[in-house]
Amino acid sequence: MNHPENPPQILAPPEGREAVSAHAPDHDHTVDTADEHGAFNFFVNLADGSFFGLALGFASFVTIIPLFVGNFTTSAVLIGLIPAIHTLGWQLPQIITAHRLSRMGEFKSFLLRITFLERLPFLGLALIAWLAPQISTRWVLIITYALLIWQGLAGGLAANPWQSMIAKVIPASRQGTFFGLQGGLANALSGLGAIIAGAMLVQATETRQYALPFSLAFVAMMASFFFLSLTKEKPHLVNYRLHQNGYIRYLLDIARRDRDFMLFVLVRNLLQFSLLGLNFYAIYVALTFQASLLEIGLMNGIFAVVQIFANPLLGIISDRFGFRLSLMLGAFSALLSTLIALGGRQTSWFYLSFGLAGVANVAMWTVVIAMTLKFGALEDRPAYIGLSHTLTAPSTLLAPLLGGWIADTRGYSATFVFTLIFGLIALLTIYLLHEPGGKAKPILRARRLV
Repeated sequence: MNHPENPPQILAPPEGREAVSAHAPDHDHTVDTADEHGAFNFFVNLADGSFFGLALGFASFVTIIPLFVGNFTTSAVLIGLIPAIHTLGWQLPQIITAHRLSRMGEFKSFLLRITFLERLPFLGLALIAWLAPQISTRWVLIITYALLIWQGLAGGLAANPWQSMIAKVIPASRQGTFFGLQGGLANALSGLGAIIAGAMLVQATETRQYALPFSLAFVAMMASFFFLSLTKEKPHLVNYRLHQNGYIRYLLDIARRDRDFMLFVLVRNLLQFSLLGLNFYAIYVALTFQASLLEIGLMNGIFAVVQIFANPLLGIISDRFGFRLSLMLGAFSALLSTLIALGGRQTSWFYLSFGLAGVANVAMWTVVIAMTLKFGALEDRPAYIGLSHTLTAPSTLLAPLLGGWIADTRGYSATFVFTLIFGLIALLTIYLLHEPGGKAKPILRARRLV
């Protein structure tokens, strides 16, 4: 068998393949963009993430948008769907773009087209807030949720090309630090944006006043888009392309050949269940210990502040000591957080629970995103990214639903016990996981030689 770095010449493409244009970029598939422009790309993409975080503070899916929607409905289900639409929209579509990305010699131009569509709904939210007094409640809700679904799905379609590009233009040895710093800055500015938006709305007497924070969110989104557009990416060589009818077999090849990656996907799903208790901390401490809204607000503040510092810290740990260690720290923090919530005897215990949950949340999102980029060769990375996120989406939805059902039928303590069991399983599974990295043999091109 020939070495995958030097595939043999063939006169016709194998079954399920098509010949590649002779105009494919003439570069070796090991791209030097990260080495040549690494520092510049590091900076502009930090700025991109920072302004993106600021925008999500002005139009928070957890506070500001639910408050706006609450003016038109009292349905807890509709209001609770808002953050779920955002999260599921980001995860589910990522496998859809993987096939197209595997056929591309560069990712930036495709990313910019899709992510522009991801940002437009914030302008739409500003317009609907301004026009709401002249529109029926029914149509305000229909248009608002249509915009949220649009934003979520466009974000999901942009997520894979963005991650694929970042894996290519940021040096591998600094990717953990990059995602950590970007997450920390985004969290800090998101908090600032939420505070500013809250100050704008503290005496709001009409829904039209929400148009200002939504407009500021769109302005921050466009500033983020500007910095993202400055990224310098060199094209890479596409050796051959896979037809759509052969793509499912290719994905199954990844699942069959890369057992460590599939174990990583299992870990991601377990982590969703290991932190589901967080969704019920606030209501539990309010009902059980009669905590005030001020105290609960302070607990949420600790949850946010801890993430500002935990993001860069876990990022640096990942680069220096491995992503597996960061994941173990996150899973252990989730375990401790749940234990303290389960055994807590007074309100003060929950400040620590929320803080530890902040560390776990960073591991569950920032660390796993960066760790995903360590699996597979350049040609295979879009497929790995798509599989990693799309296969985690069902757990993202199922975990809070199952936790809520247990809480309704057995009580919150039973939910915490359930969370604790999954936390232990997640920690043990991470222990079995091998640290990804090294020069992976491309599965896409290896299939050509079979």
